[in-house]
Amino acid sequence: MTLYDAVIVGAGPGGGQCARELAKKGTKILLIDKCKTFLQNNYSSGAAPLDLLSTYDLPESIVGSFWNALCVKSTNSEARWDNQEPFGPVVHFDKLRSFLAEDAAALGAEVRMGCLYHSHRLLSSKIQVSLKDQESNEEFFVYTRILVDATGTDRKVLASTNRHENNVIVATGIEYHLQVSSQTSLKYGNSLNFFLGQHWMPQGYGWIFPMVPQRLKVGVIRSFQNQQIVPHLPSYTHYLENLAELCSPFQIINKHGKTLYYTKRQKDHRFAGPVIAIGDAISTVNPLGWEGIRHAMASGQRAADTIHRYLNQKIPDLSSYHREMNTYFGLRWSISERMMQHLFQLKSDILMDETVASFQKMNSRQIMQVIFEYQFRHAAKSFFCYFLRSVYLLLTGKLK
Repeated sequence: MTLYDAVIVGAGPGGGQCARELAKKGTKILLIDKCKTFLQNNYSSGAAPLDLLSTYDLPESIVGSFWNALCVKSTNSEARWDNQEPFGPVVHFDKLRSFLAEDAAALGAEVRMGCLYHSHRLLSSKIQVSLKDQESNEEFFVYTRILVDATGTDRKVLASTNRHENNVIVATGIEYHLQVSSQTSLKYGNSLNFFLGQHWMPQGYGWIFPMVPQRLKVGVIRSFQNQQIVPHLPSYTHYLENLAELCSPFQIINKHGKTLYYTKRQKDHRFAGPVIAIGDAISTVNPLGWEGIRHAMASGQRAADTIHRYLNQKIPDLSSYHREMNTYFGLRWSISERMMQHLFQLKSDILMDETVASFQKMNSRQIMQVIFEYQFRHAAKSFFCYFLRSVYLLLTGKLK
């Protein structure tokens, strides 16, 4: 019988980073993933600020492109920021996941692809985990001291969230990977472009991100996907084609999508005895922009630190992980959640247009703090004016 210190179910950014950190510490790790290759699960655009690479010691080989311009466009307004140096990278999701797993393996972790988690049960001093190899159809058991749920919004292991509509916010994103002309590549090849408002995507937003030369990611995401709070077409195709038309001529290379389940006020259970959850399994994705890669990795790293201390009997249980994640999120996620609920439920573009126009008053550092650090002090004046304007429009009957 092989006894692992930790079995990690899911080799996404959170699971891969957790495995990598634990392997560095000499911990005996098994990392499994249901996909046979990382290309099967390549659904994320992965735009991030520049410090992602230094914070997690990531190589430039996982970068599709660097961006040094940011543009936010609403139905009738636009704001843009340019910088001589890169603001950050757009990450190849498959290459990031592959690198993390390969690095963990090089450090001594065992990695098994095409392996399904079935169930687990607690024994006196260990956990029995039931797994299935998809290629051989073999069902087998492994044993571990700690079990990590890195299964994303599936939440297969800890089952921490009841997906009742009153408990979660559901968002679905769909993205096209486009081959474009050199002229279009020059236009969008160094900038992140976000599109807000009813013309582009009611109850959500759209984007055009650069990847490698002459290849772009074009996508849309809609919050409250099962509700029509703002009038919109049920199909995403119309809105995707609107954005893709900006990139004409183009060839669609790939289509992919994902549904996210974010637990309101982050009420997910982050651990239960020797079982700990990370990444989307505990709603680390930020609801304002649905950015998740950095935050999944942050949870994986913090979980690894907690697991290592627990295995070395420096702490009695895993409860410190819950406190550390509370510190990481702080008030930022609560504010982001409330802002998202208000912003994506606007039935009029008037306030959206005025808000985007007001953003142009911020410099590039300030807008980065709003979008990627969720620090809203520089935008407070704009939001206060936004509030006063909304009250005025409501009182005059111009806003419904």
